[in-house]
Amino acid sequence: MLHARKHELSRGSPAPDTIRFGKMAGFLLEQEQSSSVPVYSPKDFRDCAMDKDRIAGSAKELGGQAESLIGDAAGDATMQAAGRVRETAGAATNLFGQAKDAARGATDAAASYASDVYDNSGDTFRDSAEILAKKVQEYPLGSLMIAGAVGFVLALLMTPRSPSRWR
Repeated sequence: MLHARKHELSRGSPAPDTIRFGKMAGFLLEQEQSSSVPVYSPKDFRDCAMDKDRIAGSAKELGGQAESLIGDAAGDATMQAAGRVRETAGAATNLFGQAKDAARGATDAAASYASDVYDNSGDTFRDSAEILAKKVQEYPLGSLMIAGAVGFVLALLMTPRSPSRWR
């Protein structure tokens, strides 16, 4: 809606909403037009996001350490052992979350690489087609001989072979 209003303002006629809402609508239009206001998307925060298993594992590990310390202070061996078990389980969950983060990072890197290759493949194909066209124009007889040889080899490969034919 603001884009339509911005277009109307660029033609010189004031937008009805600008007249109705006054300074607030004008402020919003100015904010939309200015490039100094950063706009973030969820993809911007994907690199710094932690997996929920890492957070849960860290919390369990910290809880296990606290339980183990309380067991040490109280002299309770069962509480101490339970704290160590909880701490180990938290560390394992944290490592699992780190592995998931690493796998996500590798997947994102592979997807980015594949996207780059796909984007550049058209340019590479276009460039190679131009080079091939230049070579054919420079050497028409050689190009014709190469095309004939390739056609002959393909014809040999595509014809069925019978053992008595080659004897």
